[in-house]
Amino acid sequence: RRGRTKLVFTTDAYIVDPIFFPGGDIGKIAMCGTINDLSVMGARPIGISLSIVLEEGFPKSDLEKIIKSIAIVSKETGVPIVTGDTKVTEKGKIDKIEITTAGVGLAENIISNNGVKPGDLIIASGDLGEHSVALLAKRFNYQTKIKSDSKAFNKEMEKVGQYLNACKDPTRGGLAANLVEMAEKSKVKIILDEKTLPYKKETIAVTELLGLDIFSLASEGRFVASVSLKNAKKVLTILKTFNK
Repeated sequence: RRGRTKLVFTTDAYIVDPIFFPGGDIGKIAMCGTINDLSVMGARPIGISLSIVLEEGFPKSDLEKIIKSIAIVSKETGVPIVTGDTKVTEKGKIDKIEITTAGVGLAENIISNNGVKPGDLIIASGDLGEHSVALLAKRFNYQTKIKSDSKAFNKEMEKVGQYLNACKDPTRGGLAANLVEMAEKSKVKIILDEKTLPYKKETIAVTELLGLDIFSLASEGRFVASVSLKNAKKVLTILKTFNK
């Protein structure tokens, strides 16, 4: 910490099956996930460390595609990879490829996940659950037009972060688990109107067909936030400009 500026640090490991899916791949997920973990706390990402472990015999062409995805996200977001490493392990020791990242960011004001206030509204930055549906559809050869929602939302957070009381990215556990965590930490109850939740009809149809809990589906490029009634319309208007 220096003056009012705080150093924010995150780390994560990524394994995905399949490693390529509609709307992304493991490289895109690793970059976007790390950037989003920083952004959701109100930090401006300034650098990422990225290490790759490959299973012996991993196709060079697949590695090139993954590296290209990583480079594209870095260029689009302006967040550089400042260091990294690559290792190869014996066949059968891992499942194809694993990526580990660490990210650093700077924040003037930290956005926590325990700041929900009575009377706040819950806002999602876009349609939810599409990442899980795209991944499962690819895994089980189910035909769908849905693509993963994986993307970096640092630009969105730069615009709306000042208006948010609390924020989470609904990855593991989906909307349900993350709102429960926010409610428990904030010592409030969150009531949802199921009819207003942002799930596409096709997402609903696929989850019903596969017997999945739609509220537990992961999103890799969305955040859910608690916003005061006063600021809700402003936040929604800004977010709509990113979802045209």
